[in-house]
Amino acid sequence: MFGSKQFGFEAAVANRPVLKHIAKLQSEIIAFLRERRGFHALSELERALEFSSGSYPNLTQVLSSNPKVYSESQDGVFMLRYRATFDQVGNQQDLCRFVEKNPNGVVVDDLEDAYDGILDDIEVREYLRAACADAMTDLDF
Repeated sequence: MFGSKQFGFEAAVANRPVLKHIAKLQSEIIAFLRERRGFHALSELERALEFSSGSYPNLTQVLSSNPKVYSESQDGVFMLRYRATFDQVGNQQDLCRFVEKNPNGVVVDDLEDAYDGILDDIEVREYLRAACADAMTDLDF
């Protein structure tokens, strides 16, 4: 009789953690970084997302080559943060400067990951622009 029970493999297989596909793990890491802005150590990500980077030998390389991830070494610690499409837009003032520098417009979908609340800021800005334009046309000179 040959099989996993005979050689004791069944218990080893049952206790082995299930590995996520690296693409799925990368997606979870990017979602984590997008939700929690700023730099995070790989060890913090391991604890939060319950994985071991040792099980994914090329994970740091995969993450470093992703355009949505900015990585650097800080005192020998591999650190990661989310990189928005327009990374230079981090708040409402940055948004105003960015809009002024791009008078031909920008696709809103490309801006939506810049910071939390940007879509509301864009909506308010467009409302104010339209209201000001209407007010100016109503004036008699």
